[in-house]
Amino acid sequence: MKRILIINLRRFGDIFYSAPVIGGLLEKYPTAEISYLTYQESVRAARVFSQLNNLFTIDREKIGILLKGGPFSLAHAFRELRNCLQEVGFDWDLIVNVSNCSVSAYLTSYLSQSKENYKGVRYNCKGVLEFSDDWIAWANELMVDLTLTPYSYMEIFHKSLALNPISQSQVKLVLSEEHENSTRKVFSKLLEFRATDSIYVVAMQLSASTSEKSASFEEAKEIIQSIFEHPNLYPVLLVGPSEDERACAKALNAVLENSLFVVDSDFIGLNSVLNSVDLLLTVDTSIKHLAAIQNTKMLELHFNPNLLFKMPANSGSQIVLIDRLKVAGDFTSCAQFIAESCSNRLQGVSLSGTAPLGVSLFEYALDRGFALLKTSSQEIREMHAYYSYHRACVALALEIKLQPLLYNVSKELLTEYREILSNILKAYREINQNGETSASKIFKVLNDLEPTNYGMSPFKTLLVVRKAQTLSKFSNDIEYNRNIFKDFLMSLKDEFAELKQQIVTKQEDAPATDRSISTRSRGEYEI
Repeated sequence: MKRILIINLRRFGDIFYSAPVIGGLLEKYPTAEISYLTYQESVRAARVFSQLNNLFTIDREKIGILLKGGPFSLAHAFRELRNCLQEVGFDWDLIVNVSNCSVSAYLTSYLSQSKENYKGVRYNCKGVLEFSDDWIAWANELMVDLTLTPYSYMEIFHKSLALNPISQSQVKLVLSEEHENSTRKVFSKLLEFRATDSIYVVAMQLSASTSEKSASFEEAKEIIQSIFEHPNLYPVLLVGPSEDERACAKALNAVLENSLFVVDSDFIGLNSVLNSVDLLLTVDTSIKHLAAIQNTKMLELHFNPNLLFKMPANSGSQIVLIDRLKVAGDFTSCAQFIAESCSNRLQGVSLSGTAPLGVSLFEYALDRGFALLKTSSQEIREMHAYYSYHRACVALALEIKLQPLLYNVSKELLTEYREILSNILKAYREINQNGETSASKIFKVLNDLEPTNYGMSPFKTLLVVRKAQTLSKFSNDIEYNRNIFKDFLMSLKDEFAELKQQIVTKQEDAPATDRSISTRSRGEYEI
């Protein structure tokens, strides 16, 4: 492998989020030349990666202007795009399309020389979308319909490319001498103060692209105040480039009598800032992915459980999930808990203890997914159980590997499990009945396997993937197809039996952290 091109036509956070893929490729192909293709407006994020051999850009704004320029606008726009791509060239051993959007799929088609030298999605010569492997197919065909995503996109690309999941350490960031000197000068007073009095500097990024990801003004004020009042912590507020963030930071500082230290910097400058602080307290924003590359200690704040599983930081982040409805009347105690959690995280203590009502604690690692540390919410417990089951079913479908013991089987999942298992046995009996087996009969029996009252649930995911894999083996020979179908049914029955063996059937087997808050009876666990 000599030349590798990564295509990523997304925003800043998505650029930083691709670091594990860059690190994995550097580790797997240490002599390869790795280049990056992105939009012009995102290039300043990509510039933080020091090991990229080439950085190619597409000027989306210019192409958009050309498209509005009269009767020959399309031709002008196409010429501009072609000129951009001529610089990129076609001599690539591997093209990795991590953005998986329609534009990047067309670019992958244009630049890739064969069906074997790309990962992700592309269009074939007939305009039909193609997937490089089963992991990519599942992510694009099935995962998009899920409320909870059992695997993040970076996990999927690690699986697709067969990369080491802990290879992010291979990535090096650009650190300018100017920024390093400036940061040392700015932080000198804080660092002196910390050295003498064991004070940890906590950088905070409390605003994101949407309100459901951001801390409100009152929440941010309470959090900053609690960190100020903590004997071991000193807060530093990070702000993004938007005027709204700057205005909010100014208002917060006014409330705190201008005692808050505020840092406004570009991404390369932020590399130096994140190297100089002890911990990043952040909401779901691009900076968390930048900090993850540097292995900065981190504590994530989330306010929406449905967004929690989408784009986790890849560095083993610990997470505080806050139910706003339950903590609205007493956010002060929640803010105090956040400050204490920052202190514990800095001292290597896992998040534990008595969390306020409405607060759930998680931990994430790229090779293991989300672990639930503590919650008092049955809804969150069942949400995590659903996530774990779906993750296990996908792993079984695509890797023939199961995670360790699974907990908290809901009645709905048990009902579906029984229905699918019953349908498998019914299908086997029907296909074995005397008489001629037609193609239509096989396909009817195949379609009847799916439960009728469920969406894309964990067990159904396993079934759908296996059906697709079986259909790909069918030929024009009906008897051959019949035997393939019979083998498929028996292997599927065995896989469901394997899942059953992984399900905990009694309360006493649950992890110690879960026993105190589980309310299920043994009967609800049994299959």
